[in-house]
Amino acid sequence: MRLRGVGVDVTDVRRISRLIERRGSRFIHRWFTTEEVAECGVSESPTVAFAVRFAAKEAVWKSIRIDWDGSVPWRSISILGADAAPTVKLGDEVAAAARDLGVSAISIAVVVHEYRAMAVAICEEGRSIPT
Repeated sequence: MRLRGVGVDVTDVRRISRLIERRGSRFIHRWFTTEEVAECGVSESPTVAFAVRFAAKEAVWKSIRIDWDGSVPWRSISILGADAAPTVKLGDEVAAAARDLGVSAISIAVVVHEYRAMAVAICEEGRSIPT
């Protein structure tokens, strides 16, 4: 396997809190899958859980380096198990684009410090395709 890209993102937890307060489910359902919403809902701090996934999605998108026209289909990037060992699940057109680019694996690490959620994603090219 070979490195395709590295993505890094830092998200302000307070900003995510304000977005949830102002836009509620409209914001949540635009950015997050049903599985992510369920995981965040049972978290000790749902706002932090959403912020971690927000940062992770951004980092994953940057690491894949897809040449994309139009808005990013954020619900096609799912971050699961972010409270323990986060995994990335690609869906729909993002999975197809990643497959076409030869993406074989995406690893992610997340951390929360005070009011910041940080994520680093490493994207590799190779033989196996993520599902």
